[in-house]
Amino acid sequence: MKKTILFLALIILYSCNNTLDLSTVELGNKADQYDLESNKNLEHNTLKGHYEWKNTDGKNTLVTIDNGEIITNYHEINKIKNQINYSGIPTDSTWDVKIVVYKGEIAEVNARFAKGNAFLFLGKILKKLGNPSKINFDTATINNKSDREIYLKLQKFFPKETKLYKPEGIVEEDFTYPRDIIWDKDKVLYIVNIIMDSENFSVNYRPMTKKACKDRVLYPAPLPEQKDNIPFYEYLK
Repeated sequence: MKKTILFLALIILYSCNNTLDLSTVELGNKADQYDLESNKNLEHNTLKGHYEWKNTDGKNTLVTIDNGEIITNYHEINKIKNQINYSGIPTDSTWDVKIVVYKGEIAEVNARFAKGNAFLFLGKILKKLGNPSKINFDTATINNKSDREIYLKLQKFFPKETKLYKPEGIVEEDFTYPRDIIWDKDKVLYIVNIIMDSENFSVNYRPMTKKACKDRVLYPAPLPEQKDNIPFYEYLK
């Protein structure tokens, strides 16, 4: 009996202080199975309503309208870092991981991986999700050795999408790369953003449920002029 009580106590202690592996957090799953409330590495706040644009005197202003929607944002506590990972790959210690719960389900995850771990994460997510449904491209310039190393690594992961070229009359070489990578998986959008900066190169991981997008609790319906700046524009319309 004493051994059973001790065992249960250890389980409770572990659940309150354990690290969180984001690869096990499935979008659309019931949030209570992840014990987010008991995780001492997280703090949370609750928001009500959905987002809408309000036109006042010809100017669009973002407002929230409360039709009974409730979302809970779980944030990584600033004082406790490196307690969240993806298959053992640490998230960026300068970026607070966020997990959003809507209608009792995991609705969004937002995490960043710094330069040292970004390509490890890319390898994991590409193996898990396979070929992307959509890719938005951007260009970058090779100014130094660090830029070239990033180009070569991106070219390894995205050989068809990462292409080197040299504009006429320009000394530096440029290359195209996949800036926004989207996987459309049934009820979930998996989005990876490559943030190109030779000094602060990073990768952002932000999967979300289509239900939360449709209900406008994560983002508002985009304005027409925002179309080119939102990689998942068509899912917000």
